[in-house]
Amino acid sequence: MLQIMRHNDLGCLLDRPSSGLSFRKLLLDTVLATDMSVHAEFMANFRALLDGAIHDQFKRRVLVCQALIKCADISNPVSFHTSLS
Repeated sequence: MLQIMRHNDLGCLLDRPSSGLSFRKLLLDTVLATDMSVHAEFMANFRALLDGAIHDQFKRRVLVCQALIKCADISNPVSFHTSLS
């Protein structure tokens, strides 16, 4: 993914001195959320977010991104199946 971003002139997002490291961590944590072995942990953290127990802004951002990619990951087979009908 990082190579694709760099190839498409998005390396500046990865290399910013002030935010590049946190952006790369956000990407990594987001992609890893598609691994079902961490699903229970994600659900517990997301429930805590919904309950207002998570106040760290970066952790909130990661959880929202994880939720979005999980929705996209789950909906992919549905849209594929629908297009075959």
